Amino acid sequence: MNNQTARHRILIVEDEVLVQHYRALWDSYGVAEEFIKPDAEQVVRDFIKAGRDRYQMAAFIAEIDGQVVGSTACQLHHLPYPAVTTAAFSRYG
Repeated sequence: MNNQTARHRILIVEDEVLVQHYRALWDSYGVAEEFIKPDAEQVVRDFIKAGRDRYQMAAFIAEIDGQVVGSTACQLHHLPYPAVTTAAFSRYG
């Protein structure tokens, strides 16, 4: 088996892949449809946009043979305590 694997940072036009993956995550947890907000996909889109705008969020897609097989995201977080050190000293996230 000679599979071609690739990874790349998600482009804004690929956000729907990330939205679908979040939905698949809820489904994999067995969350019944009645407990999913009707606007859940828009909530995820807003979360992604806020993450990019405020928290330096980055998301990545993994592919095998041109098929998307996974995604991941990361972002800086708010400190759970007062920030008393300079940005040159530390970054939380």
